[in-house]
Amino acid sequence: MSSAEWLRGDPRRTALGLDIDEQALSWGIRENFASLPGSARGRACMLLGDVRDPLTSARFACPEVLDGQEGDEQSAAEGGVAGAGKDGAEVSCISTQSTGAPSAAAGPVWPQLEKLRRQRADLICAFNFSSCCLLHRSELLAYFRSARARLAGGGTGGESVADGGAGSGAVRGGGGGGGGGGVFAMDLYGGTSSEGALKLHRRYGDMDYTWEQERFDAVTRTTRISLHFRVPHDWVPASSAPDSTRRGGRKRQQPKRVLRSAFSYSWRLWTIPEVRELMQEAGFDSVHVWMRKMPDLADREDEEEEVEMDEHAAFEEVETFLQTDSWNAYVVGVVKPRRGKMKEVHS
Repeated sequence: MSSAEWLRGDPRRTALGLDIDEQALSWGIRENFASLPGSARGRACMLLGDVRDPLTSARFACPEVLDGQEGDEQSAAEGGVAGAGKDGAEVSCISTQSTGAPSAAAGPVWPQLEKLRRQRADLICAFNFSSCCLLHRSELLAYFRSARARLAGGGTGGESVADGGAGSGAVRGGGGGGGGGGVFAMDLYGGTSSEGALKLHRRYGDMDYTWEQERFDAVTRTTRISLHFRVPHDWVPASSAPDSTRRGGRKRQQPKRVLRSAFSYSWRLWTIPEVRELMQEAGFDSVHVWMRKMPDLADREDEEEEVEMDEHAAFEEVETFLQTDSWNAYVVGVVKPRRGKMKEVHS
């Protein structure tokens, strides 16, 4: 979504998304890129890979899921490199069979990836708490250093294509990168309720959704997150339903089936001081924190009670924030503009 909105805002912008989960990547492209004109989609590159080593792990770009007509699926599987969007824009595709650097069969795709490698990003986003997937200090520090190196004005670096978290990525404006400065943004959650077993229930149309924190280790600050769903037996996702039933999936009557632990993650719940200090150690010129209070979960009489979120609650930049039952935060690292033209060095 971040990449799609960035592309929508300016015809000079490019976007690079990276996700480690193929199904999540395909869904994200299908749901967020279908409404973009082909000229905008042609400025995007969506990759399947690991943010800690994106150049050697990236092996898949899947814009062909759009409208079912972006290129030949067989040629893509064999290393085909391009197709046409619904208005004729070229869309690149990296072979799903690639591991490491693409082979010669990948044709023009690798030069395009190399171009993206050389460019600097104006903005790198790692949202949906994806940085919590990195459990060790050394991993998170290496990631922050990689992200900083990829930002405009961030130094010579050159080890990664993009450093976005799950469903996120690096985005570049029309300013040409170089020494213009850049921003890295990530999100965190916390509060007294976050350090223990926790359940949040929401309802979306005829689907019930439960976010469960099964346990919390106070020594390692690690936890396990699972997502559960209750849906009608013949429920289908909104994107697969006919237009007349598009909102919230097909509406069916009870009974519902339970999809328990449809997604599960092992996380470390990093604290804001830890993240801020690691960003400073990684070389960001300044680090800023925006926070907002979330609903008090301790006030619930029943943990099965649906949690009502205030979608309009604003984030505010803070220097201090008194602890509450629940909060969300953005931590933002800034690389200031550098004077003069930078000379890029690549390993």
